[in-house]
Amino acid sequence: MKRRLLVFVGVSLELILVLIIIIIIGIVIASAIIAVSVRKPKQTQQLEEAFEEALQELELTGIKGIGSKRADELRAVGVNTVSDLATYSTKDLSQKTGISEKIVSRWIEKAKEIIE
Repeated sequence: MKRRLLVFVGVSLELILVLIIIIIIGIVIASAIIAVSVRKPKQTQQLEEAFEEALQELELTGIKGIGSKRADELRAVGVNTVSDLATYSTKDLSQKTGISEKIVSRWIEKAKEIIE
């Protein structure tokens, strides 16, 4: 009797099932698209934070001309990472360390290149 009623209205049971399946598939696809679009910014932000953290921890000895002795001299005046080095002015760092401005200038430029 139900089947007769549905056929009588002009819609078969099979058509209703197909429409329900299509709607469910649409909902699943829309959910997947939303999930991917929401996750991307978080992943990008996490990668950027990890990259910034890695930059903060770069060793001074990674710069050409800075060996362990020079790195110790720089640490003694508060320059512990490449990021720290990039923020100093040539004149100030030269005066604090006693290292020539020409050498310090090269180090600072290299540090800036690395963190940019």
